[in-house]
Amino acid sequence: MEWTGYFDEERLNRGYDYFINSRVFNLVISDNSIISKVEGSHKRVYDVKIELADDEINGMYCDCPYALNDLNCKHMVATLYKYDEINKHKLDHVIGDNYDNTVQFNEILKNVDEIRLKRYIYENYVDDDEFKDKLIGTFQGEITPEDLDNYENMLNNIFEVDVVELYNENGYYEQSPFQRYLLDFIDTKIDLLYNRGEYDYVLQLLFIIYDNITLKEDVNQFIDIKEVVDSCNYYAHKVIEKQSKEDNDVVFDYLINKISYDYNPVISDYLLMICYDNFKNKSYSKTLLNAIDKVLENHDSEMLALYKYKLLLRLEYPINEVNDYLYSNTYYDSILEILVNRKIDDNEIREAIDLINQRDGELSFDYTLLLLSLYQLDDDKANTRRILKQILYEDNIKSIDYIRQLKSTYTKDEWIIERRNIVKFLNENSSYDILNELFIDEKLYDDLFINIINNCPTDYIEDYRRYYEDKYHEDIIKHYKRVILEKSKYSKHRGDYSLLVDYIERMLTYPDSGEDVRELIDTLINKYPNKKLLKELLLNINT
Repeated sequence: MEWTGYFDEERLNRGYDYFINSRVFNLVISDNSIISKVEGSHKRVYDVKIELADDEINGMYCDCPYALNDLNCKHMVATLYKYDEINKHKLDHVIGDNYDNTVQFNEILKNVDEIRLKRYIYENYVDDDEFKDKLIGTFQGEITPEDLDNYENMLNNIFEVDVVELYNENGYYEQSPFQRYLLDFIDTKIDLLYNRGEYDYVLQLLFIIYDNITLKEDVNQFIDIKEVVDSCNYYAHKVIEKQSKEDNDVVFDYLINKISYDYNPVISDYLLMICYDNFKNKSYSKTLLNAIDKVLENHDSEMLALYKYKLLLRLEYPINEVNDYLYSNTYYDSILEILVNRKIDDNEIREAIDLINQRDGELSFDYTLLLLSLYQLDDDKANTRRILKQILYEDNIKSIDYIRQLKSTYTKDEWIIERRNIVKFLNENSSYDILNELFIDEKLYDDLFINIINNCPTDYIEDYRRYYEDKYHEDIIKHYKRVILEKSKYSKHRGDYSLLVDYIERMLTYPDSGEDVRELIDTLINKYPNKKLLKELLLNINT
């Protein structure tokens, strides 16, 4: 089941962090749903439900503030990663339990005719590049400098591809397959060299890729840099794990030079990650910190600033120096988040609020929600009210949950005035579903009925009838009659007629409706004598 397309990159990254840190628990999987609990920020636990239909996502729900705005949240991501993990283990188990045909395979292989086998391989795999690369890697001799030259030429040819989109003769844009070529090269050629233990060659090719990405103009417009560099970094990490310290010093020097003297925001941040994750001793860390300081003198990079903070912690700098660094860099969202979370963990709520307010108007909606929760923790009703009104009126986030929270900040008399403003605002914005919820909350059933009759689909009458049918059943019958007479003008097919019959049968569920229904049926039959199927369906109604 493919689900990543439902989420933006930030939600995917944060949700994955929650998953790998075991913050998903109480997972219940059925044919129709996935239910879980996820520990979010500041140890708050949220309930998540993913609805399924035919092994596809049919709906996603979470009770966190972010998801209340009909947005897909990181807690859903974490749940889906956990679901995928469980499914993979189940599949592995099923496959492991299957019949083992190894004996039969070995018997055929022992007796098969060599010429037939070669012909079979050629006919079935001549177009399978992955199979061909594995075959070459298994049966060819030692890797030679000439082989490496060929690989370098292949890489250079890939990077010489014209990545500008071409308008072809068929009248649509056709994008260059640059990224696919590059990923295929990494997955086959570099993978082959790694598996053959040719680590020097692997690094040489990776360095060529890093250098070319740095040099190619506007490269991030044509390839997904993260996907390509993540693939490269995967092999760089594996090689670093295998090599001696002396060999790794060469890798470290290359990376430091690329960061310090050839800084490029497209690629350098990813090289920084390799350095930080793989070279952890004090000497490496100090060198990396110095390189970051050098780059920050001339470049504004949030990633560099964040890794400087991580290095200060790794090198055990005095806490006051670390704090000074954080406070002087709160214009970076990630640094601000670190500092705010530290204040919250230390129960310094007012300080956390002040930090966020210093960036008023610059931050994402996530911070608006965080600020709201902090004001609520601080029992600051005035500012809680201000933020809730901002969410409702300025951000135009229409949710009954925020309206309920807003009500809790008012006295009874104050709320009546504010409720009137909310109703006016929701009407002006055609937010009739939220109006229905508000009227039910406030027990304003007359207003609920008027809103449904005037502004909502006819089906809503039945959805909410328990709130008003005793008082308004005669009005409902009249309304159905008007709707049926209007729709009958344009009805031509069985589906149209069935809808009219359905409305009539709904009328019959209300008291004292029989006479009105019989009169309506007579009117329709007399008005449309040529609609014989409609007449047949009407006469079958038991009035």
